[in-house]
Amino acid sequence: MEDQNRDPCVALILKDSRLLVNRKQLISKSQYFAMLLSESYIDHLQQEHVINYDISISTLQDYINWIHDEDFCMKFDFVCKTSLEKHCNPNSYEDLVKLLDLSVLFLTDLLTDEITNIMEAILVIPELLIDIWLVARDLGLSTLQDIFFAACLDYFDKLPIDKLLHLESQNLQKLLNNENISSTEENMWNILFMWVKANKIEELPTKIPILIKDKKPKVLNCIIDYEKPQNYNSKIFLYCWDGRNFFKYSTLTYPKEITNARHPLIGMQFTGRRYDLYMCGGEYGVGRGKFNEKIWHYSLISKKWIFETRMPRPRRNMITVLFKNKLYLIGGVGEYRTQLKSVNIYDIHSRIWTKGSQIPASFSGIPEYCVDDDKLIIYMTQLHVLIYYSKDDTWTHFKLLCDKSLSQEIILMGLDESACFLDVINKDATDDIVLRCMKYETGSTKCLKNDTDYTCEERSILLGPQFRLGHHKDFCSIDTFLIQCRNSDNIYVWLRQNYSLRYNAVYNNFHVHTVPIQESIKFNSLFYNHTTTLFSSTTKKFFRLMDTADLHSGSTTIT
Repeated sequence: MEDQNRDPCVALILKDSRLLVNRKQLISKSQYFAMLLSESYIDHLQQEHVINYDISISTLQDYINWIHDEDFCMKFDFVCKTSLEKHCNPNSYEDLVKLLDLSVLFLTDLLTDEITNIMEAILVIPELLIDIWLVARDLGLSTLQDIFFAACLDYFDKLPIDKLLHLESQNLQKLLNNENISSTEENMWNILFMWVKANKIEELPTKIPILIKDKKPKVLNCIIDYEKPQNYNSKIFLYCWDGRNFFKYSTLTYPKEITNARHPLIGMQFTGRRYDLYMCGGEYGVGRGKFNEKIWHYSLISKKWIFETRMPRPRRNMITVLFKNKLYLIGGVGEYRTQLKSVNIYDIHSRIWTKGSQIPASFSGIPEYCVDDDKLIIYMTQLHVLIYYSKDDTWTHFKLLCDKSLSQEIILMGLDESACFLDVINKDATDDIVLRCMKYETGSTKCLKNDTDYTCEERSILLGPQFRLGHHKDFCSIDTFLIQCRNSDNIYVWLRQNYSLRYNAVYNNFHVHTVPIQESIKFNSLFYNHTTTLFSSTTKKFFRLMDTADLHSGSTTIT
């Protein structure tokens, strides 16, 4: 405020009100006023400027307060001006939208960015998603528009019916036709019929029934790599496999709270959902007792870290998986190096934590595991497997019935044929890391034998072993397929359910595709630490994300 009294001011005249604002600060923060009050204009020395827009006095005063504000505060783990603190709650939504409109009108980019941060952090709630999506579209704010359009697709079944019914035809079609919508065909049809009735539409375009169908969004298999295995506060890289190419998708840095810590963060876990990368837990130096108790998510759309929530209890080296919109933190190591059996479940939509059934066995290093639909399958020790059924919140212990060859290091894969993983083909050479994926060749899906991007190894496989339930004679309905590559000591166990193959039969149409990785030494941190011992606090598992380039895939409109 001292600068305001010392520097010349300009009066903004709005209706019958005269509001003073520091001229120098106004010019430095608003491109609109920088041009209006520049020497290029003949009347740039005028001490008053009339605002001829339909703006409320309170909104203009909020804008001026932000212009003068030089103080910052921390809200939801991001920095914003203290003058915006009162808007950091859903009840201030309407006032925040008015201020956003004014920031665009007066070309005040920094204010626009701060309001975008607030909206992304606290206003992703079903009641407001459609409104903010349309406001952002009208204001030409493409990033904010994409954030909330993606949220509308994700929360579609939770969006207010009345707001869906009031959408213009083209906007409703953009949602219903999009490949990334989270809804069933039945529910989409119900919404469409209600919209037709509410808007008194006599006849639908003939192509709409073709577009409304169960969606199959395109996903990327992703994995995190570190710039330096001994320094987790350095850059991290997001690599992706699209079924054809393995490439670096993005380079990230950690939130400042982590990079500013005295010790590197160890044992944190990553997973992905739609357009968000989640980072959970970890300890600042093993055994030091200081944990990261927060969960952040990195938005591939806004390219920013956003504080998500606090964990119910600190932990590292836990299994971290997602089932639909729920994040599961399972086992791991807690305070005082206690091996945990607890399971914490976080609903991303409601932002509520609940407790799950305890895992029957604890672990300190992350065991081999995979996710299949609604099940988590964990290979704990030789021949012993735990299966968690997320729908029922129950655990079951199985013992594999097979020969002792499975006591070697194994890699579990889910039922999806697009599953892939990194593998070491020569454990004496730390740069011999490749990507492998499994293909089941049918009459319509043939491998390209002359493709130079990968090598195709045809393997005869044995159906089996089966799972036996505890000490009972009942068998699990999940079949396993054993595959072993010639140049690897690992056993690959491919899990497949309700498959039309006979037990103890050998099949020749399973292929192992091996894809070379350029500069594969970069991935040593996933297999070895700086002392060349196995590094068990980091999982080598791929997780899935959606490519932002495909956000609007299928969002065609028909007139």
